[in-house]
Amino acid sequence: MAALFGGEMLRQVDGPAKRLEAESEELKVYGIIGACGDRQARDGALSGVNGMLLSEAMEQGLVERSGEELIFPAFGKRKAEEITGILDLLGSIGFYSGRTMEGISFLLGKDRGRAVKTAESLLKMKNRLFEAELERIKKTGLSGSAHFQWADIGKRFFPMGVKAVGLFLEHLISREIAGPDKYIIGFQHFPQLQPGIGDLGISLTKVSARMPPPLRKKIETVGIPAFPDFMQLIPEAAEAVGGIADGCHRYAAAALIDRGSEPAFIENMERVYGRL
Repeated sequence: MAALFGGEMLRQVDGPAKRLEAESEELKVYGIIGACGDRQARDGALSGVNGMLLSEAMEQGLVERSGEELIFPAFGKRKAEEITGILDLLGSIGFYSGRTMEGISFLLGKDRGRAVKTAESLLKMKNRLFEAELERIKKTGLSGSAHFQWADIGKRFFPMGVKAVGLFLEHLISREIAGPDKYIIGFQHFPQLQPGIGDLGISLTKVSARMPPPLRKKIETVGIPAFPDFMQLIPEAAEAVGGIADGCHRYAAAALIDRGSEPAFIENMERVYGRL
């Protein structure tokens, strides 16, 4: 692991202690990139353990700041948004076309030029499928309940990976298609045939959840019970329909549920919301 960043050692390695120090620094950078990819950064700042890692990394020169942007010297001075964008394309959009290994190589500093070129190609596919879905929603509108709005993508995003639905929700928010005062949920079919695993023999739906900035601000300033976050909502609602929350943060979340249980999931989201 001592040369993960394309052979550019963050510190000169001289013995086991120095090697451990170099590996620790590299893992800090990966952790910060992961937090940014999970949309936990706000105005270039991170909180909690992530904030501690960022402070240490900046003191050590591993991460730099330009205004509200985080810059990573070991990645060719790329911004966090650019790095996570490349990884989203290779790991999420390109999952079923076998591009995840190129994302790993990108992180390891290998074949970065190839990874960027592949990401550009995947971006064209993503834009095409996203725009087609966006036009459909403009005509039919999002489905809605008292506190939630949602889009059921079905299998229309294949061959993109199921993380694409979360990226699409962010696209809806940025284009101001999603209403500002409701949580937004997306459903996408989870393919039975998984790379490296085979046929799962089960029929599942991937659930992604995001929130528009005005609602997030209310949650940050007012909070429970008036405005619960996804950590209060998603796990219980998923469990109520026999599913699981497979990634849950305050402002972004994901779950897996049985296909066909989407209406019941929304009903349980409303039930949990009303109880809090």
